[in-house]
Amino acid sequence: MPHSYLGTRHYFATQRRTLVALLFGAILFPAAVLATWAWLSLRADVAEAEQRSARLARVIQEHASKVFEANHQINSRIRDATAGWSNAQLRQHEDDIHTRLADIVGGLPQASSLAVYDEHGMLLASSRFYPVPRVSISEREDFRAIVGGLRPFDVTGVVIDKVVPERVINVSMPRVGPAAEVAGLVSVALRPSYFADFYRDVLSQETGAEAALVRSDGVVLAAYPDSMPEQAPDAVRESLQRISEGSGDSVSRMTGLGGDDSIVANWSIGSGLLHAVVGIPMRVIHAQWRHRLYIGATVAAIPAFALWALAWMSLRRLKREEQSYLRWQEEVTRRQEVEERYRQSRKLEAVGHLITSVAHDFRNVLSVISFNTDLMITRPDVAREKALAGIKRSVASGVALSNQLIGMARKRQHRKEVLLLAQEAEGWTPLIRSALGPRVQLRYEIDPACWPVCADKNELELAMMNLASNARDAMPGGGQFVVAASNVTLDGSRPGGMRGNYVCLSARDNGKGMPPEVVERVFEPLFTTKTAGLGSGLGLAQVHDFCREVDGVAVIESEVAKGTTVRLYLPAWEHGDSHARTRWGAGASAVLIVADQPRSVQSAVESLQATGHRVTLVRDEAEAMAATDRYGFDLVIADARLGPALGGLALRDRLTRSFPFLPVILMTDDADMIALASVSGLPFLLKPWNAQTLVKAGILAPSRAVDGQSSPSRL
Repeated sequence: MPHSYLGTRHYFATQRRTLVALLFGAILFPAAVLATWAWLSLRADVAEAEQRSARLARVIQEHASKVFEANHQINSRIRDATAGWSNAQLRQHEDDIHTRLADIVGGLPQASSLAVYDEHGMLLASSRFYPVPRVSISEREDFRAIVGGLRPFDVTGVVIDKVVPERVINVSMPRVGPAAEVAGLVSVALRPSYFADFYRDVLSQETGAEAALVRSDGVVLAAYPDSMPEQAPDAVRESLQRISEGSGDSVSRMTGLGGDDSIVANWSIGSGLLHAVVGIPMRVIHAQWRHRLYIGATVAAIPAFALWALAWMSLRRLKREEQSYLRWQEEVTRRQEVEERYRQSRKLEAVGHLITSVAHDFRNVLSVISFNTDLMITRPDVAREKALAGIKRSVASGVALSNQLIGMARKRQHRKEVLLLAQEAEGWTPLIRSALGPRVQLRYEIDPACWPVCADKNELELAMMNLASNARDAMPGGGQFVVAASNVTLDGSRPGGMRGNYVCLSARDNGKGMPPEVVERVFEPLFTTKTAGLGSGLGLAQVHDFCREVDGVAVIESEVAKGTTVRLYLPAWEHGDSHARTRWGAGASAVLIVADQPRSVQSAVESLQATGHRVTLVRDEAEAMAATDRYGFDLVIADARLGPALGGLALRDRLTRSFPFLPVILMTDDADMIALASVSGLPFLLKPWNAQTLVKAGILAPSRAVDGQSSPSRL
């Protein structure tokens, strides 16, 4: 049985299990989430109801406190105004007292009347009548409690006024006679409807809420809604009793004023004789909670059902697809076999083209070697250097071609090092000119301030040779090949979505150009537009592979009859980049040599490199300052004579000021400078010198190369 069939059967089984799990999950998961949310929501609603009931109870408490405080002040004023008067004196001044009482009551919407009674309960003065009718309140509970000395302040339940048939609450205080005895009482009649109207306004936004003004013994004085019983339920009375005993205000779940299971808040008023009671029935809380639950369930059910239906349809479709696949499997297998045979034939064809191209290139290499060898044998009078140079160039071409083939066949470990393109260009020039031929002009546009890059030096040279070879073939009649480099900061909008600092190395020609369909394939290995024997299709593939190895990207732009530009975006190297391979040992030093004639110190440079030290060679003071500021060195050796003047001394002074701990040594071969050294005490090196000279002088520690000899960086 084909392997693909086994894998597909596993795929169908996995998909089936996934869809079945999705079927159950589409119901169970939303249900679990909804149940959890419902439970948390109900707890939150109950907690919110407790807060609302407590808040409303405080509002009713504050209102009742202000009303009864005002009544207490009124009663006190009347009592003080009539203190020490006998009953006869009160009857004598009944007209004045009536007027004063009427004026007071006129400004109090909660008050029905004000009245003064004697010690027998007979009405002496009233805010509503003059003269007063013969009325007695001796049977009223507040009269008996105050005249009997039981309480200094009393509030009755809701009663019908004897004078005016109206439901009122009487708030009474004792009246003091001439001998400071209790000579009766002063009473204000309050309308319960006034409190009920206020409670209705307060509870207008609270559906089903109840509020009442309750006496400590459970008697309901005023309530909203009006259907409240005259006596509070036992649970409320017990709560009031606990508050009166000093337990403090409370919010708890109990039987409410209307007899329903409710969240009830009890807040005491003043001395604790009266209480503000607010209840929110649990049925109201549950109704609001169920309403939100229905909405949430509906919102959750719609996508859950849609997901369930989608999973069900997908399961049925999967079954049909599996059956179709089983019938189709044999046909697919046959087609794959045909395609595999076709791919093998194409591969053999590509190998044939490659062999032809490689054989042609190696034949050219061997021809050059054979020609120069014959020339050396048959013409011994001809200078051997020229023939050997030709052989060396041919061997280099063969090595480059071999590296290309190896790179296409397997991944080679690149040896990365920090490179400055402005310096490396000097080494490219002979190779590029050789690849371009005599008809193509070479021009550089490399910014000296280009950031360093971390790359394989040999791969970079090979990439430039490949670009030059392609440019030469694109300009058979001659033209111009421009190599440019500059710093760029990418924001992700360029090809590859790259961001950060990069060095853009570009190669531009004004040759024939390429159509778009060719541009799309130029980086493919073995793809070439050249005739058989003239191209291997490996050049631009090597360029693409080189950029990929350094985490960069290669971009090509071409237009027919106008030319081609290849841009290599290479990441800028940051100091301390762990990808750069160190080319010197752990005990090696970084040495900067400043000489306006590099050949005069070439042997010293090679000596330092051979012992594993990193050497950077610059030509003047400006380059030395820039290199030191950018890279940092352990030692600077400068030519005392930089140019016609003693520029080395000036450079030493600048470096010493900028880098106080950096050793700077001047080198010279002039006798007058030796004399100057003996006078000034400055350290000098006498040319010629080498690494051993510095080691013997204690300037450098001995070091051995770890990875072969390093090449000097040239700024």
